[in-house]
Amino acid sequence: MFAYVKYEDKYKAILPISLVKTFSPKSDDDFDRTKKVQAFWRSDDGDIQGYYPAFVCALAGDLDTMRLKLKTMREPFPRIIDADEREEVPLRKRESEEPNGENVFVVELQKIIEKKEKENKSLKKQLREANALNGRLTRALLDKIEVARATAERQEGQVIAEFTLPSSLDAGTGLPKEMVEDVCDADMDGDATCLLPGSVVSDCSASIGIEVTHLEDYNGTFAPCDEQQQPAPAAAEPEAVALTTVPDDLYQVFGGQIKIGHNTFMPLDKWQYIMRNTKDGKFCLELARHFWPAAEAAKRSLTGQACRSISTDHVKLQATPEKVDMMKGCLQQFIENHVEPGRPAEVRLAAVRRYLSNFFTEAGRAGRRGHGTK
Repeated sequence: MFAYVKYEDKYKAILPISLVKTFSPKSDDDFDRTKKVQAFWRSDDGDIQGYYPAFVCALAGDLDTMRLKLKTMREPFPRIIDADEREEVPLRKRESEEPNGENVFVVELQKIIEKKEKENKSLKKQLREANALNGRLTRALLDKIEVARATAERQEGQVIAEFTLPSSLDAGTGLPKEMVEDVCDADMDGDATCLLPGSVVSDCSASIGIEVTHLEDYNGTFAPCDEQQQPAPAAAEPEAVALTTVPDDLYQVFGGQIKIGHNTFMPLDKWQYIMRNTKDGKFCLELARHFWPAAEAAKRSLTGQACRSISTDHVKLQATPEKVDMMKGCLQQFIENHVEPGRPAEVRLAAVRRYLSNFFTEAGRAGRRGHGTK
């Protein structure tokens, strides 16, 4: 049986099926045109010979039948390679017939190199796509940061009223301002003291530095004694706070974090953003939000004591003293970088307690409003 084959280099030939490796058809139609086989080839001068990749295009029992099939296929009759030609060729000319071990190793290496080159191209393509996506995300993030920054600057003048107006409680006495004014207007005479409960008289007398001795009357009211009033030690908190010395390692940057307290750090970009504020109240508000989240701030107050003007059953925790001290230190750094003529730094630093008190008050109101809407 003869086979009409086409080699990969477009050469064509007719040869016995014995010159085709691992090819044993049972009939003229028992072959696959798309399957690659190893077919023998020998040049006219006999210098080149061996088995090369080829495709079987037709099979025939004899040459006459093959000639008719090629005529039907409109193919020219190619060269015929006899089986005897392979035997006539010297053994030294069969170098390409069977590849040796070295050639097989080289072929395997070439296949590995081609595979790695394809993987390299695929990885380069993925890297280009990732870089393009990273660029788009970076630009979108920068745009959002600019929008947020512009919004914050527009709202800078619309700070919550509690952070701009003076506190409703007098900083020296801890009592409502109206009550303190009534006591002062009465010049602390005997009649005025009888109008106040004993606890209020005690608090007021301690705040103004005068000790008032009183006795309980038969009807349960308090009346002043005839003993001479003696001045008591001043208990009021000073209005100005002295500036402290900053340790050497405080407010230093360590790996993108700035140290703001003992074993306490803040991201440098967040610190720089907060330091861009121009008002002390706005600075303290944003810094307090960093130390106390909204849910935690609603449960705390500056001193942890019960409210003296409003009766409530809710007991709040005291603000952590260490965090309050860190707030003072950060505000001192802000004051040093934002000097305001006519406002002493000590007075500005003393206002940190008022800012914190207002912050916790507003956080508690927001928490109650949120709880009421559920």
